[in-house]
Amino acid sequence: MTLNLTIVQRERLLENGRRSAGNPHADPYPVVRIYDPDGNASWFLAEIDPQNPHIAFGLCDLGLGYPELGSVSLDELGRVKGYAGMPMEVDRNFEGKAPLSIYAKAAQRLGRNVEPEETSVTAVFREWSGWADRPADTGKGGAA
Repeated sequence: MTLNLTIVQRERLLENGRRSAGNPHADPYPVVRIYDPDGNASWFLAEIDPQNPHIAFGLCDLGLGYPELGSVSLDELGRVKGYAGMPMEVDRNFEGKAPLSIYAKAAQRLGRNVEPEETSVTAVFREWSGWADRPADTGKGGAA
């Protein structure tokens, strides 16, 4: 089974990967959120390696309390199943609202991946000066 990434999501991930390859300081917005519908695991993916399009980079949380930035095989994510045997799902409503480093900072404080709207981490996202004033359509297609 494969992940059901849209063509647009895949292209945005690849574009972020190309930008990051040429800029070691790139900090793209996450493009897609993948999650375990019957568990706590989730991945905020920001880029795909243009040299190896089966490998993505993002904030990975296996639901064990230790989220970290790293690479993940899209093929493996497409094959893995949760406790009840359900495959990982792509969150169709997700839109990255801050650079990946901000998601990572919030996740490290709480020990799990989080959304900016969660009351417990809103302050972390607000510390990033651009989050509160960011127009809704900024960051959809690339690095910050």
